[in-house]
Amino acid sequence: MKKIILFDFDGVIADTFDIAYLTAQILLPKISEEDYRKMFEGNIYESAKAKTKNLDDLNSKWFKDYAPRLLKKSIIPGITNQLEQLSKKYTLIIISSSITSPILEYTNRHHITHFFKDIYGADVETDKMKKIKMVFKKYNAKPSDCVFITDTLGDLKEAKKAGVESLAVTWGFHDIITLQKGKPKDYIRRVDDITKKIDKYFK
Repeated sequence: MKKIILFDFDGVIADTFDIAYLTAQILLPKISEEDYRKMFEGNIYESAKAKTKNLDDLNSKWFKDYAPRLLKKSIIPGITNQLEQLSKKYTLIIISSSITSPILEYTNRHHITHFFKDIYGADVETDKMKKIKMVFKKYNAKPSDCVFITDTLGDLKEAKKAGVESLAVTWGFHDIITLQKGKPKDYIRRVDDITKKIDKYFK
């Protein structure tokens, strides 16, 4: 069985912090950039629930504003080449807090959909630990067969709950000081090092 690489989407594959924060400012007008980043130190849906009386309404408005902006955003430079290399020897799956449909439209637009076996968006489940366990079941995999590539402390915590180690990228939503709190197995500081770091992890 091929080892499984679980990829976060926002901040790892697509450079989306600016548009995500812009949408947050529209729906939560008083939120500062620092407070918005802190929302990703846990599960983003749990963080959002603490700020609104109607989470479903907030989510609906969020993706209505966010999705068109996403489709105009550039892909992280160099990541297409890394995904192509990785897809030749690993099973790649997206585990995201965004909903599946705009992710799929984005991956189609950037010609990277075929690198991924599955996309688990928030419409599947908002808890990433549960989504990781869905991957275990579908692919008959163990935690040691997987690694999570992410950019937030919240994801590091959720992966850990599922028994999966993570490699943290340093170009996303959280800086390295915040990521250190989640004790990732290693850091990926350059996009061109993704494949090398994953190969090293599975050795």
